[in-house]
Amino acid sequence: MEKSMKSERVKAHEKEKDELIRQIFRTQAEHARWQPQKDEFRSGDAMGFDLPGVSVRTVVTYDQYGVSVHMTSPADCTVSKDIYYRQQTFFRRNPRNASLTVDGTGDGPANDLCLETARNLVIGLYSDWAVTQSRKDVIRRKLKGLSSFTAVFMEKERERVAAVRDRIRELSFICGSIRRRFKAGELSQVEYIADKKPYREEMEELHRQDVMRDPFVELFKEELSRCRFAKERAETDRVPE
Repeated sequence: MEKSMKSERVKAHEKEKDELIRQIFRTQAEHARWQPQKDEFRSGDAMGFDLPGVSVRTVVTYDQYGVSVHMTSPADCTVSKDIYYRQQTFFRRNPRNASLTVDGTGDGPANDLCLETARNLVIGLYSDWAVTQSRKDVIRRKLKGLSSFTAVFMEKERERVAAVRDRIRELSFICGSIRRRFKAGELSQVEYIADKKPYREEMEELHRQDVMRDPFVELFKEELSRCRFAKERAETDRVPE
């Protein structure tokens, strides 16, 4: 119990530390020397900034609805964000003339909202990288043990998934028996639905578990959870010397 509480305190402290690092590097990025931009910024143009010892370089792509930023330096990672709904429904509607381009077309110049979104995403990716750098010694140590961890983890995964699939087959047989009783007139429709429900719910949960998990994600789940923007693991893979 005491060990668990100590572990939680350490995690809370690390979270506070990460947040402080984010705030520091975000402030630095906001006041950094940004690359000059064209009068008309278009999808595929570069965006970035320079800080002492670090050059942040990205390529920004967008359409009427969302923005994607691909960072090429100091790490290789990507983030995307939709501002407007790509598919509208009765309850989810975009404002009239909603667009991230000046002229309202998919290939037009970026408007102010588009540029602001892209800039925030660039800073977000950089912040993720900065937080990762603060843990690079831990990451390097884990990378050295990745191969042995993967071998052990995948063996356990195969056993886990096999057990899941065995249980799914058992439940399928039970559901089949209930269905046959219903068709034979032994159960009313209400009874059939009620009897089958718990087995179907368990099967739905088991189907979600019926997949081999990624050993990299499992080993680095704590580090990856600290990345709020990056959607690819390359950022953690590439820890500078």
